[in-house]
Amino acid sequence: MVEERGRRARKRRGDEAEAPAPRVQRGKLLGFAVVLVLLLWLGLVNRDSVEVSYIVGDSELPLVLVILVSAVLGAVIGWIVAVARRR
Repeated sequence: MVEERGRRARKRRGDEAEAPAPRVQRGKLLGFAVVLVLLLWLGLVNRDSVEVSYIVGDSELPLVLVILVSAVLGAVIGWIVAVARRR
């Protein structure tokens, strides 16, 4: 009983970080693996070059590069939004 009160007090102070449940970690890992497999598949299927237009000019890039850059930018923006919501 005394040990439980001490644990709750430390938790309130922020001394003890609560680890995510193993089930949540497995779900995140599975989701990451699915997205990774889909991106790899898209990369293998889409080997053509595409024209990308910028504000200043145009260029020819492999479609797989365009897909990967878009995925990375989407992940970064999603992470920034998630961090901003936590605050």
